[in-house]
Amino acid sequence: PFSASELPFWRGESLAGKRLLLMGEQGIGDSMMFATLIPKLKKEGADITLFPGDRLVSIYKRSLPDIQIITTDDLVNNRFKAKNFDLQSPLGSICQYRFTDLSDYGPNHNFLKADTTQTLKVRKRYDDGRPLVGISWQGGGKASRIPLKSLGLKQLSPLLSNPNFRFVSLQYGDDGPHLKRYQKASGIEVLHDNEIDPLRDMDGWLCQVAAMDAVISIANTTIHGAGGLGVPTLCLVRQQADW
Repeated sequence: PFSASELPFWRGESLAGKRLLLMGEQGIGDSMMFATLIPKLKKEGADITLFPGDRLVSIYKRSLPDIQIITTDDLVNNRFKAKNFDLQSPLGSICQYRFTDLSDYGPNHNFLKADTTQTLKVRKRYDDGRPLVGISWQGGGKASRIPLKSLGLKQLSPLLSNPNFRFVSLQYGDDGPHLKRYQKASGIEVLHDNEIDPLRDMDGWLCQVAAMDAVISIANTTIHGAGGLGVPTLCLVRQQADW
């Protein structure tokens, strides 16, 4: 929202007493991934404001109560100006200055907080006595990249045919018809919840993820949500992985 001439970019200098504006990355999952590093910056004495993207606002207001969270509307209506901050940085750019060792990553279990009441309602709705395992099999992004980071449901059939678990779709997008065709062809049911739309209601989707006993997913936003919640999670990466 501010040019470099209006508000300097952080270049690794001391953050003690500095007012730092952090901005979300181009993808929701990227923003969620790099936001896990914010507590360490906070410990340096920084006064942090986060502009995560409007779909994530309610999640981070709950998850980071000591961080100021702002919206597009706040900026459009000039509730915040460059003079309210000392420095700015995109979330992904902070790694080059502080987080240079592998041990810096992943220390924050239960970083995200889902709405407890809504999570319990979702779990009660799904409960049939078996452990709930959430799955996601398709990535987003450009059309040319989607096949490179996705699986077909048929490839997951040996797993999904296990009767000891109830499998729940955490897939964003129009997965309902896809799952109906899969069940008709294979006889395997994967629960699809029409009441939850991850593309429109990330907070409701996070409650769905929080209701799971475990999650198995390709590398998409599901991983960042489940991992941030502390749900036992397996991430399936392709041979030429992004990270």
